Amino acid sequence: MTAKWDLMMRLSRVLVCMMLLVSVAAADTLITTDGKRYEGRLIRRTAAKIVFEVVKYGVVMREDFLPQDVQVIRPGATPAIPAPEPAKTSSSQPASGLAAWEIPLPPRRPS
Repeated sequence: MTAKWDLMMRLSRVLVCMMLLVSVAAADTLITTDGKRYEGRLIRRTAAKIVFEVVKYGVVMREDFLPQDVQVIRPGATPAIPAPEPAKTSSSQPASGLAAWEIPLPPRRPS
């Protein structure tokens, strides 16, 4: 039984390492207004909340963020959710200060 247990433990460690490497290689980046960075995957984005999946200590967790608390979301190599179509406005200028691959967030409402 000890040999089987050792094999299972080795395989589980290899699997966890592979999951972490894959998640970091194609990870999206979420930056909050207070400067915190989260590496993970964008799951859902609505007007009410942003759901982001992160890996902490080998455990996959989903965290909810309010849109007004998020400064920017930068997609990884393979974005999980395509960026929404921009709202049609009279100006055809892109949002200033953003790189072409960053997802602009809607303007914040005053508190």
